[in-house]
Amino acid sequence: MLEMFAKQANHIVSAAQILEQMGNADREARKELNKKLHEVENLADDGTHDVLQKVAHSFVLPYDREDVYGLVSTVDDIVDLIDEAGDNMVLYRVDELPEKALELIRIITKCATVTNEAMKLIASMGEHTKQFWLEINQLENQGDIIYRKLMREIFADDDANAMEVLKIKFVVDALEAAIDSFETLAVSIEGIAIKES
Repeated sequence: MLEMFAKQANHIVSAAQILEQMGNADREARKELNKKLHEVENLADDGTHDVLQKVAHSFVLPYDREDVYGLVSTVDDIVDLIDEAGDNMVLYRVDELPEKALELIRIITKCATVTNEAMKLIASMGEHTKQFWLEINQLENQGDIIYRKLMREIFADDDANAMEVLKIKFVVDALEAAIDSFETLAVSIEGIAIKES
């Protein structure tokens, strides 16, 4: 079952990489990339279903049933939020993203990479688990700072087109929520590590 978690974490990395491509693409290219992002999100949904079925039919689990459900659900939430950010770029026909929005996307990619490595080692909780939590926490804090600065910038411009501001905000809110979900996952893993120690 633990190898299924690692497979789910691979979906996070794939989604983050596509999102990063979307952030740097023009509106037309984003449409095709968004289709790829939906495919990854569907694979992640299928993987979540498979893990939940395995949990439902297993008598012995590596961790508490509730903790396993929490991990699987949070991983699914992360991919869903990345997909939502990509969807919002296409749905609201966003043109060029501000640099700080691209920074948030790069933070998501870093979080995805760090999470992927941690999920490969989930069978052996140890010092690396603490390092994972600390790194995600640091990235989430950076994301908060960038998010607040970006919101201040886009709302401080009296000459900005209100519709354009809203379009950017829809994308950026999904990015920020995705980063927050990484921290939720890290806290869950840290909690399991404490229980198991």
